[in-house]
Amino acid sequence: MVSISHFFALQIWDYLSESEQFAESSTMVHEQVWMEVCQSFFDLVMEGYSKVRKVSPEGRSAMTMDVFALHEGLNNVHLCR
Repeated sequence: MVSISHFFALQIWDYLSESEQFAESSTMVHEQVWMEVCQSFFDLVMEGYSKVRKVSPEGRSAMTMDVFALHEGLNNVHLCR
């Protein structure tokens, strides 16, 4: 999951940075769009977690590590605020 999200996040950021459609938009617009992308990724993960009925302590730990890995991966593309 994290590697796929990193791939899509990188594509989105590259599109925002290099696309002629966004060339004239301000840095603030780029940052706002990126913040919404980051929020969408985290919302998607939380929605998936909310559908799990019973979680072991190991599973909870893995979920926490997944969220940290997602955050780190997104920050490697561009800072998620």
